[in-house]
Amino acid sequence: MTNHLATAALAHDRRGIALPMVLLLTVLLTISLSAGFLIAGNEHQVGTDHDAQIKAFAVAQQGVERYLTDVTALPTTFPDTRTITVTGGTATVTLRRIRASGSGFSAIYAVTSVGDATSANLRRSANTPVAERSISQFVTWQSAALNGAAAWTSLSGLTKNGNSGTASGIDAADATTGCAGGPTAVPGIAVPNTMFTQNGGSSAWIDGNPDNAPSYIGTPGQNGTAVDSIGIDWAGILAGSIAPDFTLNRLVTPNTGAWPSNAQFANWPVVLVKGNVVNGDNLSAGLGVLIVTGNADLSNFKWHGVVLIGGSLTMSGSNGQVWGTAYSGLNIQLGQSVAASAVGNGNILAQFSSCDVAKALLKFGGWHRVQNTWADNWPTYTVP
Repeated sequence: MTNHLATAALAHDRRGIALPMVLLLTVLLTISLSAGFLIAGNEHQVGTDHDAQIKAFAVAQQGVERYLTDVTALPTTFPDTRTITVTGGTATVTLRRIRASGSGFSAIYAVTSVGDATSANLRRSANTPVAERSISQFVTWQSAALNGAAAWTSLSGLTKNGNSGTASGIDAADATTGCAGGPTAVPGIAVPNTMFTQNGGSSAWIDGNPDNAPSYIGTPGQNGTAVDSIGIDWAGILAGSIAPDFTLNRLVTPNTGAWPSNAQFANWPVVLVKGNVVNGDNLSAGLGVLIVTGNADLSNFKWHGVVLIGGSLTMSGSNGQVWGTAYSGLNIQLGQSVAASAVGNGNILAQFSSCDVAKALLKFGGWHRVQNTWADNWPTYTVP
């Protein structure tokens, strides 16, 4: 009897441990599930942060590409900072000059882009910092230039009547366009060998290097050395290698196209005239690159920049002026016969201005990346 009661008591005690065991197992399972959710959440956030960093990197890279594409003129002050909105965020791009230009070497610039990935799904909450990545690239600026520049170069030769007017290769300051003159003098007139004629008076109207005389630049004709000396691909230009901003077609009736307005000239555009320009076309002044496929009479006409004439160029009257550089007779490169350009007795001016030439050619310059200088996570502190 006693043993039976003792055995029953022990059995009763064993049944009482089940509830604590269930509670303990529940706690362990809860902890395990919580740990699993925590690990999964952390892994998800690590993946999201990594994705945010990749997107910030893409934003920074897009910022560099957009800056080098959009900035078509070398800034005048440094550092130059611009905020560029791209797909996925905002890039703050800064151009700094690392080394100034000197004798025999060009200036080096560092373009730094700090990309912020601003997409809301890349952040845990409004208090989570925006993902940021910085990159940098060393670049140089390559300016467009013309070979063998003179105040006026005529591949078809030049005839001057009298000695009034001036053709000056002395680099001049130009108050109209805010240009400063340089120390170098170029020829006032450049023509192929023997293709200059002075009718009456003397050649004292030519200033520059040489003075009171034209510069002879080689043998004439399509296959002559004078054509090669100027380095202008006239056939390529006529084929569209230089895209015009404005086109005037004088080869159709009625004529099409119009000269730019004064406001549009402020951007130094490329103006293409198919055919001839007659008596300045009643245009008092223009800026930029003027391309004329035929002959051009620029009497009473003032142009600042670069003038490229396929046929002959004629200037006379009191206001025929080219500030910058002019080339005529370029159709000789195509095997065409072109009459000699002529300068009348008026107070004409062909004035070399390197600054006006540079402004006209500025849009043809561009950035050149220095090899092996790309850097990731470039420091964002201020560099002088």
